[in-house]
Amino acid sequence: MAFSAKSPLQRLKTILSGLTGVQAAYEGVPESLPYAVSAYVTLGGQDPKDIAGGLRSRWANYRVTFAYRVGGAELTAEEALADILDLFEAALYADRTLAGTVESLEADWSGADEPRYVPVVGVEYREFPVMVKVKQQRNYP
Repeated sequence: MAFSAKSPLQRLKTILSGLTGVQAAYEGVPESLPYAVSAYVTLGGQDPKDIAGGLRSRWANYRVTFAYRVGGAELTAEEALADILDLFEAALYADRTLAGTVESLEADWSGADEPRYVPVVGVEYREFPVMVKVKQQRNYP
């Protein structure tokens, strides 16, 4: 398998686009969030290294962020995010290879241990980040 930072990024966006309740999914951080419920995926750190003679491995991080426009409805925001997170976990682990783009993956949900309410152009959003860690390997001469 060749290394590709873009392929997992695209596949994660595809998964986000298919989640019930997510109105818009983006690659990269959008300049504005025009929908009540959005999700975006961004590139994170990449850690390539030789692991054996002729074999190279790369762990790569992708940050998935769910954003819910609160509008004074904090309870609704939390419950909607809870439903979306359950759907995301099921979709993510249904195929741990992201349609053959990676060897394996894991997700770290702990980035939301402290709730984040973020103003975006004067509107408050509840954000929930998930770090998706993927592994790719390739042979080299």
